[in-house]
Amino acid sequence: MTRLKCDVTSCASNCEGGCMRNGITVTGDCATGSCETCCSSFTLSRNGSVNACGCNVPMEAQRHMPISCTAKNCMYNENGNCSASEIQVGGRGASAMSQTSCETFNARS
Repeated sequence: MTRLKCDVTSCASNCEGGCMRNGITVTGDCATGSCETCCSSFTLSRNGSVNACGCNVPMEAQRHMPISCTAKNCMYNENGNCSASEIQVGGRGASAMSQTSCETFNARS
């Protein structure tokens, strides 16, 4: 499984850089760069800048998980799944899914 590092602290599923979900989906069907991708699993926290998971212990969040991916042009996309050992999801302060991105995206040669 892929290790997830997530900067999107405004997401209700973010817990100290991990994710309270069992898996996420990165989208960007025709992406040619990371700015054209996003985490479609993003859900805006209703508490503003504080996440809504209510976790206090980092171990409660998932650090390794399956990651579905529609970014066909990414070298890590293998049959719709991410094969990278680790990904970074960016978008600190995002208020919408479109403001997130997979910073690990690497275009196929």
